[in-house]
Amino acid sequence: MSYLREAVEQQKQAMIRKLISEGIVSRDDTQISSKTVAELLEEYQDALKDYGQSILKY
Repeated sequence: MSYLREAVEQQKQAMIRKLISEGIVSRDDTQISSKTVAELLEEYQDALKDYGQSILKY
């Protein structure tokens, strides 16, 4: 696996863990792993907007 692909996959898994730990998505969400890092980040940002917070981009 290329270094870039591996780095993106690690970032994606970290984002998924963050979404689950924050309660934004369920651990049982079968579609979460098919989303891109950008889609996961957008989902996280949308959830934070509901609470009036912002996120730093990775």
